[in-house]
Amino acid sequence: MRIRSISAILVIFLVVSANSYGGHLTIIYPRPNSYLPSVDSTFIFGNTDPGSTLFINDQPIPVHESGGFLAFLDVSDGEFIFRLVSIIAGDTIMTQRMVTIGGADLKIDPDFTFINPGSVIPFQDIQLPSGEIIELGFNGTPHHFAFYCLPGDTTWFPLYENPGQDIDSREFANEPVLTDSVHLSHYRHYFRIGNAVDTLAGAIRYKICSIKGDSVLINSRGKISRLSDNVRVVEFTGNSQIVRTAPKAGYLLLYQPPGIRAVYDGFDGDFIRLELSETTTGFVPRDSVEILPLGTEIPSSRVRTVFIEAKSDESIVRIPLSYKHPYRIEQELSPSRLTIYLYGVIGDADWIKHIPSKSIIRAAEWAQPENGVFRLTLELSQGYQWGYEAGYSDTNFNLHIKKQPPFGGFLKSKVAGLRIVIDPGHCADPGAVGPTGLVERDVNLWISHKLRKILEKNGAKVIQTRYGFEPISIYDRPKIALDFDADILISIHNNALPDGVNPFTHNGVSTYYYHPQSKPLADAIQNRMLEKTGLPDYGVQYGNLALTRPSELLAVLVECAFIMIPQQEAMLRDKRFQQKCAEGIYQGICDFLDHAEK
Repeated sequence: MRIRSISAILVIFLVVSANSYGGHLTIIYPRPNSYLPSVDSTFIFGNTDPGSTLFINDQPIPVHESGGFLAFLDVSDGEFIFRLVSIIAGDTIMTQRMVTIGGADLKIDPDFTFINPGSVIPFQDIQLPSGEIIELGFNGTPHHFAFYCLPGDTTWFPLYENPGQDIDSREFANEPVLTDSVHLSHYRHYFRIGNAVDTLAGAIRYKICSIKGDSVLINSRGKISRLSDNVRVVEFTGNSQIVRTAPKAGYLLLYQPPGIRAVYDGFDGDFIRLELSETTTGFVPRDSVEILPLGTEIPSSRVRTVFIEAKSDESIVRIPLSYKHPYRIEQELSPSRLTIYLYGVIGDADWIKHIPSKSIIRAAEWAQPENGVFRLTLELSQGYQWGYEAGYSDTNFNLHIKKQPPFGGFLKSKVAGLRIVIDPGHCADPGAVGPTGLVERDVNLWISHKLRKILEKNGAKVIQTRYGFEPISIYDRPKIALDFDADILISIHNNALPDGVNPFTHNGVSTYYYHPQSKPLADAIQNRMLEKTGLPDYGVQYGNLALTRPSELLAVLVECAFIMIPQQEAMLRDKRFQQKCAEGIYQGICDFLDHAEK
């Protein structure tokens, strides 16, 4: 303790001494006393006086002419200290930053019999039908004997040990990390709910025992029960409801409107499970649906006719149904087609009323790939797809397919006549921060203004989601584009990395899309951005992001550079580089339009 105190006094003396001539040494990231994941290396960045000689944990670290620095260093689990020394003109500044590495991974003394309470499964109440498999178990001291006991039973069954780290590190971020410790093991078993288990309703009891006879008992927080044989129906009440593949997991069905009905198939914590078909289930938040009374009719519709209408700017597919059913739209580019899946619907269509001479739909055919799933495949005549909107009017399912908008013309730029929305990413939150303190939301705005001026000069109709620092929420930004009836949405950002990823090998320009219709635009912008910036190619990537999800238009998100890298941060401060980014995006749009026109 005395040695630490002397070191602290020395650090304070040196910092005060350095400050007397105005020197500085600032750590931007990681933040003080932060918990980082269990990794063997991670980055640290900040700034000091330009021209300084910098050491971090005795390793020399280059200092950019701006004063920014970035290092990727070996670390070890537990309390870890980055020690920084900056020397200039014979003067020395020292500082340090303490973090906890692997602080989210609970460890324990191997001689201590222990069950981590935050790991006990189920976390929340679960109700599922007969035949379903549920996971049981907990994380505890390795090399022990573990057992479980079902509700209403007195028999203890074994759990099986799988060494490893905790399932969800976020659960244990505030747990203590003990010295001379080991990671917990997973103790698991998988149990199938049977028809005879009518009494299965309650918490699971668990026990862990050491070879010495020490033992610990604990009950699960969540209870399990078997779903009643009575069939229930739910109705969606939330707007633009997302149906997920599992609780808090990936997206299965996008933007389902209120009024849709589906069969209730149990629940898992805060999520209701839906039986969409014999082979497909989906999950929605419990507070976004209403469970209807017993005896409510199971939603079922029969498709007898499909109507296709052609308008000047779109084609509309209308399918009369008896109920609002869950739906999914699948998009392909080669060949160009859209496929509609309606769940709980039977095909009996003798007619598809179609106007091929005026419609962008070249052909349509239906099929019943499985019981209760109606599929309608639409072959499109235009090579590029510009967006679609699905929904209901009463119980009629409607799919609006956008025609290619008019653009360009004799002696005009390709973008002339297009409606384009530019989104400068972030605002209330600053986004990423560079080594010298450059804030991402500012750079995004500077590049956006330059891009807007280029587009307007060339005849496009342009608006921005923000022109300054208006507090626009991330979900209001796509709505601005839709209200503007935009053809293209460009969201502008600058990148950073998660802990443990090497920024010297993972950096550059990247462009993100969600729907296949937006990938050709993303490809074109990425190619031009690489040409203009000279930065590495970080790729065109699929990204399930709020700004890329709208299906009604072409939407991409551009990460122009990595603001956390000193050289790229300095480039982003330069107005000439900002102009190059704007020109790259503009020229990419023009390249895409050139191909779309053919």
